[in-house]
Parts: sequence; C-alpha cells; structure tokens
Amino acid sequence: RADTGEKGKRKFLLRSIVYCQVCDRRLTGEEQRRGSYYRCLPNPHKEKCKQPYVPVALLDSQLEALYERLQPSRKLLELLK
Repeated sequence: RADTGEKGKRKFLLRSIVYCQVCDRRLTGEEQRRGSYYRCLPNPHKEKCKQPYVPVALLDSQLEALYERLQPSRKLLELLK
C-alpha cells in the first residue's frame, strides 16, 4: 500500500508501516499534550478499534530490540570475512 504522505512537521518511523493486531488497520502517528503516540487509522465503515494509543517510544524500542536480535554474531561476521 502506498503511504499517503506525512502530515505535520513530525516524521514517525513506523507510520503506515505497522498494523494493529486487533483491527488490522494501519497505525498513524500523532502528537498529543502528553507525548507522541501511534493509533489505528479510523474507518468510517467499521467500528472504532478499542485498542489504546501506543507510545511512539514503546514501538520504536521494540523495533530496535528486533534489529539487535537480527544482527549476525561476531563469529559469523569473522567467518564471512
């Protein structure tokens, strides 16, 4: 699916890339008074998702942890050299 473009000044790393596991809609990022959050994109033809907003820092840290687990070991890197 094509990204519809950034809205506002803040760029969100996972905007329109990740999906809600409950409603299967893309997540969008937005700024609130208490911080930055991801939430499900609304769909006028379906019921609103009951999942709460997810802090941007939480999803970004989970992505960072995933990338760390995907890194090849030093032993493998030495073998490839």
